[in-house]
Amino acid sequence: MESPLRRRDLLAAASATFLLAPLPAFAKKEEDPKLLLELGGTLSHRGQTVTRDKVRLRVAFFDDGMGRKVIWEQFPKVDCVDGVFSTTLNKLGTRAAPALPDTAHMELWVMEAGPHVSEVRLTPRLAVDWAGSGSAECLEVREGQSELDALDAGGSCTFIGDGALRVDITTLQRILKA
Repeated sequence: MESPLRRRDLLAAASATFLLAPLPAFAKKEEDPKLLLELGGTLSHRGQTVTRDKVRLRVAFFDDGMGRKVIWEQFPKVDCVDGVFSTTLNKLGTRAAPALPDTAHMELWVMEAGPHVSEVRLTPRLAVDWAGSGSAECLEVREGQSELDALDAGGSCTFIGDGALRVDITTLQRILKA
């Protein structure tokens, strides 16, 4: 059994070591801000807005417009209120090490949105160029129109799928979170 004097000496030595250690050793390490993806829009099925909790989507990014290699994907569950949904996707890396390159191609699926809607792949596959502001630009799919509209300037991106399923993306932006 250790003597009370020896135990006290050991505690004093440990305390002195802690107090005399250089401050940078205990300073909180500054982390690189994380990248998140803001995604929002409206969902309709057969011309009717979808109002449903826990609509499951699949958001996938590919390195090529026709490629099969998925470079990043998530399966968010969103709540649609009068067809409107919004979600923030994470695990997109950091500013110094993003999970997505500056140019990628996004594909959207509605995995589950009620008894008659499951595993519907939507088209087109969207070419996303994150360079500059961090917002994506989207080709409006409308007859006779071929200009790019910036989503953050009020444009939208229309995706369609089987069963008259339609998603209009109004927000698609990478953001930093400290």
